[in-house]
Amino acid sequence: MSDFGSREFVSFQFSTVKDVQDDKKKERKNLAEVVFTWSMNDIFNRNLFKKKIKKIPKTFESSEDYVNYFTFPLMEETRADMCSAMEGFSHAPYIEILRVNHEKDNSYRIEVANPVEEVNSTEIYVPKQADIVILSKEKPKHISDLSLNGWSYTVALISKIGEEGVLSDNDAVIGVSRPFSADVHFKTSRLKEPLYAVFLCNILSYNRIWKMLDSDSDYFRGNTIIKKVLSFNSVGTMEDSMFSSCRFLQNEPDKEAVHFLSKWSLNESQLKAVLDCDSSRENLTSSFKLIWGPPGTGKTKTISILLALMLIKNCRTVTCAPTNTAVVEVASRLLKLAEDSSDLFQSDIVLFGNKDRMRIDEGLSKIFLENRAARLLKCCMPHSGIRHCINSMIDIFENCYLKYKLYLDDQKGEDDCRKLVMGDECGEVIEVSREVMDDKSLEVMSLTEYVKTRFDSMAKDFKCFIKIFLDDFPRALISQETLREMCDTLNLLPVMKKVLQHGSKSDRGLDVQLNIEVKTPPDISSLGNLKEVIARSNESFFHLVYARDLLLEKLRFLSEHLTIPYMFEQRSVEEFVLQHVKSVLCTASSSFRLHNVKTENSRPLEVLVVDEAAQLKESESLIPLLLPGIKNVVLIGDEFQLPALVKSKISDEADFGRSLFERLSSLGYNKHLLNVQYRMHPLISQFPVYHFYDNRISDGANVTCAAYGRQYLKGKMYGQYSFIDVEQGKETTDQYGRSLRNPIEVAAVVHIVKKLFEESFDLGENINVGVVSPYSAQVKLIQEKLGTTYDMHERFKVKVRSIDGFQGGEEDIIIFSTVRSNNSGSVGFLSNTNRTNVALTRAKHCLYIIGNATTLSKSESVWQKIVSDAKNRDCLFKSEDDKELNNAIIRAVIEQDELETHFDSLHISGPKSKGFNRPSGSRAGLVFYLELIDAD
Repeated sequence: MSDFGSREFVSFQFSTVKDVQDDKKKERKNLAEVVFTWSMNDIFNRNLFKKKIKKIPKTFESSEDYVNYFTFPLMEETRADMCSAMEGFSHAPYIEILRVNHEKDNSYRIEVANPVEEVNSTEIYVPKQADIVILSKEKPKHISDLSLNGWSYTVALISKIGEEGVLSDNDAVIGVSRPFSADVHFKTSRLKEPLYAVFLCNILSYNRIWKMLDSDSDYFRGNTIIKKVLSFNSVGTMEDSMFSSCRFLQNEPDKEAVHFLSKWSLNESQLKAVLDCDSSRENLTSSFKLIWGPPGTGKTKTISILLALMLIKNCRTVTCAPTNTAVVEVASRLLKLAEDSSDLFQSDIVLFGNKDRMRIDEGLSKIFLENRAARLLKCCMPHSGIRHCINSMIDIFENCYLKYKLYLDDQKGEDDCRKLVMGDECGEVIEVSREVMDDKSLEVMSLTEYVKTRFDSMAKDFKCFIKIFLDDFPRALISQETLREMCDTLNLLPVMKKVLQHGSKSDRGLDVQLNIEVKTPPDISSLGNLKEVIARSNESFFHLVYARDLLLEKLRFLSEHLTIPYMFEQRSVEEFVLQHVKSVLCTASSSFRLHNVKTENSRPLEVLVVDEAAQLKESESLIPLLLPGIKNVVLIGDEFQLPALVKSKISDEADFGRSLFERLSSLGYNKHLLNVQYRMHPLISQFPVYHFYDNRISDGANVTCAAYGRQYLKGKMYGQYSFIDVEQGKETTDQYGRSLRNPIEVAAVVHIVKKLFEESFDLGENINVGVVSPYSAQVKLIQEKLGTTYDMHERFKVKVRSIDGFQGGEEDIIIFSTVRSNNSGSVGFLSNTNRTNVALTRAKHCLYIIGNATTLSKSESVWQKIVSDAKNRDCLFKSEDDKELNNAIIRAVIEQDELETHFDSLHISGPKSKGFNRPSGSRAGLVFYLELIDAD
């Protein structure tokens, strides 16, 4: 089930961009409608919005001013995304369309084929809501086919996909840029000629941002927090910070908060940050709090404990992050806290979003909305749920004889049916069916057997319902008295089962016991008292009577006070949970769903917590920021790590990728710095702490102890921190000419990983290795060379990702391949200090940097400092210092030479080396040297 409704994409009444921007009296158009006004030339025109885009300032005069600065950069970013997809059109994923039905206006219902892997496609395509596709009668070959060769094509938006009860799995509803005709069979609507949907990009997040960027909308109107966003200044923010933190500054923090936080071993900077965020809630005014969390400083721990404190304070929060990975990490930590603390309940926490991308495991399924709603739906069904179960148990003890008579009538009815069916024609069939039936199924139970059987069945159901109820039902809706009665009832069930087993063996005796009215003695008012009476008395006749009366009392209370609503659909249960749960976690984009959750009968969300806030575009942060009821905002991030990705150069230069965290920080807003790092060995943290954080971070006691200084491979080269100079490297472009790779560095990486794998068995311990590179082509090549060699080994794990993919992650050992190897010292976006900071701060025990020291030293970037620092610290090593490593590198050099020679002989354009001369010495000399090494 998707995490959004089809309401996000509704009508398709097309207009011009000018209509959308200038006519304030008309309803604001959908982003898809704007996209559909663009021609192919518009999409490829990188200057389409250049004159309309201005650099986004740090302060704004009004909400209209604010919206105007972000609107055109958003449109430009959407255009750039589509343009990038168009440029790779020949390899775009696609799917065949089998049927087309025209519904209304420019809306069509289609049926697609089952997804299959196509030869030229980069991936298997499964249509998703908000996908922009091109409808074409030809499979994608080259983008010029659409403009030059006269192909007929239409741009379309997938507005609805297969949903249970609405559309079948392979059906979708699309809106198109213009009406199109398709030749179909009249009866089946099946297409007579091929038609394909070629995927370009998904605009779901863009559209959600677009909806927020409307100063006349209900999102902006009356929102108090947005005024803070517009009018921040350094003087005002300092005053706000001092006022909101007055209790803490006067050394009088909340005693309840201090007591709770004392359990979790927070350091001083973490404790101050959490207490200040808590105290700011008590002010009547809206507030922002910034927590600066450099790598390894316990940022996720601080967030999860802050959220736990909010749960204790009965405060409703929504926690967002730009990525699924970051949200899942916080959710996992918070769930663990709930499981370890008697003060917290997992039923107060819910996580929602894309189940596949979040990789929901058995643990997270406890709080994942889709799983929770499926479980709760069983409790909420009127004719089979928990209230039905409770009333059925009451009925069996209040009216056992009547229920038994109905049972007998049912049995008699079944027997009469058998007799009616048993004619001459089917008598033989009935006799055969009777022979294969279990004999016991034909026996009629006595009253005693009936009551015991029914009670056992209902007691089993009741236990299951109560477990679901306690684990999944919002705890705020359950009174303490109801909880107590539930627990008493659960504990009373085995007692009732016992006295039923030892009660009267005759139907008449049981009927009397279950219907007799006696005055229960005062000393049997609780389960404990009942057990004592049963233990010391032999009057078993009254044991069942007393147990019956006590159980009925509990069940009647639950029947009257259990406030669980009747619901028939999972979507309704999801809505109910989101209305009442205390702590909601999702991505910033997915939080759009919360705007459609009705809050008339529930408390609104109060506090917004944003993790990885420095990686979230300010425009996207509006989605959760403008949620109704949000008064206090906590932004947690580090502007010295990766910012948000912006595809358009024009939008990037206008600061469209800047985060709200970075903007407020640049205005002088007070930040809580988490100043102790617990991840990196001091030899690893030394450079980034000095160069990126001005030595404001100290090393935790855990990383400075001798045991933390692990060395997995022998030799000084493989200590805690080393730069391995691979001067033989050659940077080449990939087959598409879009990304760089260095096969020689790949060989070095693969060799080191192999040595670590072999060493892991000798050490007898688990080793987690991360291989990082800034270029996607290098990542892909390393993945290909490693293959699945290490996938099945539990003690040895290898992750290969880009720098962007490793943000927020950590491993025991990091091997970083820099790729760049040329005479000019060109390093491209590797010179980005934020990107470099992330790469250097992922390792816990060992960091091996593999690169060309000469190229990087010429770069006049941060890498010049890194190489110089490694030399000064005696951590720079030549690859020749390790014979086996050098051997692997020389083999790779020879293979690369032979590959290029082969391409040249065939006059084929293969991967090209860029601007680097080969090492001195002929190929024959290299082969001779290799033979000498092999001889050793």
